[in-house]
Amino acid sequence: MTAETLGYLRAHLTELLPTRGFPGRDQFRFERRGVKVMLWSGPGQCDWWISSTDPHELSEATAELTDIADLRGSLWSADPTADLLP
Repeated sequence: MTAETLGYLRAHLTELLPTRGFPGRDQFRFERRGVKVMLWSGPGQCDWWISSTDPHELSEATAELTDIADLRGSLWSADPTADLLP
């Protein structure tokens, strides 16, 4: 994860308690309007989880976040409802 991506998340979402260690070197957690974003960040890889029980808020957040950190080309979902997202 880049410093620019982390700075963007910190500026636009509420940061929750970060942790270090397993499963990545650093774990970051953010939230805003019922949307939760969790990142497992380590050398050469950063895994993202974006979730919400509100489909409208999830859609808005996903549309915003896919323009950072190359998520548009790498984000995928195991949930079939994700096909409805932008």
